[in-house]
Amino acid sequence: MNNKDDIKNNIKDIQKYLKELRAYQNDRYKTFSCVEIPYNQLKINKTFQGGNDMLESVAELAIDTFDSKTRELVSKLTINNCDDIINRIYDIYANLNESLAVFRIELDEECYSLKAKECWYEYDLLKQKKMLKEIEQAEKEILKEQLKEERQIEKNKEKREKERMNLQYKYMNAKDKEEKEQIQQKIRDLSVLIDGDEYKLTHNRCGYVYVVSNNDMSPNQYKIGITRRTVAERMKELGSGASHSFPMNVHGYVWCNDCFQVESTIHKALGHCRVNQLNPKKEWFKTTLDEIKAAFKEHCNIDIDLEDVTDEAYEFSKKELDI
Repeated sequence: MNNKDDIKNNIKDIQKYLKELRAYQNDRYKTFSCVEIPYNQLKINKTFQGGNDMLESVAELAIDTFDSKTRELVSKLTINNCDDIINRIYDIYANLNESLAVFRIELDEECYSLKAKECWYEYDLLKQKKMLKEIEQAEKEILKEQLKEERQIEKNKEKREKERMNLQYKYMNAKDKEEKEQIQQKIRDLSVLIDGDEYKLTHNRCGYVYVVSNNDMSPNQYKIGITRRTVAERMKELGSGASHSFPMNVHGYVWCNDCFQVESTIHKALGHCRVNQLNPKKEWFKTTLDEIKAAFKEHCNIDIDLEDVTDEAYEFSKKELDI
């Protein structure tokens, strides 16, 4: 597993922890387990029940205030202001408890500590996303430079092929044996260079190998393809044609030093699953995400993270039209 995969897994873990942490906090707020209330010590209309109801109303207002104000602060958290946000959350916590003291109501310390923990998770999430963005930007730069280099190789190859054709014409019209041998040697030298250009254009090319589906297709049909731009750009192309009613579902993708070789290997490994057996250019396979993932690991030693996702537009249409 490479560094990029590690970062993606870290992001998923942090998002999971944040979801669980926020659910736990919300549960504490709803059940009043985050606040200490002096029940049966204050009477209103000569009943403790009236006093308890009033104290719970005050506590509920305090909880709502703490929740709304701290959520707003967390939403403004950046990599550079985490400590400041945590300090401001503590100020909210302390000021609320100071105001509640007259009622002998108190938000417990866990209210603050859980919210501070949430901030640190958010901070870690932002850092991981920043690192992922930097890696993906570096990948784009590699592709940019590689494509630039390939354009130059193609120009050289085209120039050499023209030169070889001219030499072949000269060879056919040459009368002198020595001249013919010299021309033939030049042709051989150029052929070696042209073969080298061809190799460079067909080997060790960086890019992404992606696994996608579309809700227009039958269930468990996946397209395994490559792109040497961003996956988002390629998906825009695939989903904008008249052949699909919905955008593509991106189940996952992986950066490869030789995306063409990886794609070819996976297509061969899953050949028995190919939807159109008569046309190898069609990249759709009737299989499962687990089988695709296993093929990447077994045949290319690549760990690819694949998720079972579906397009929101399809889900909405399905609900509205009862598809």
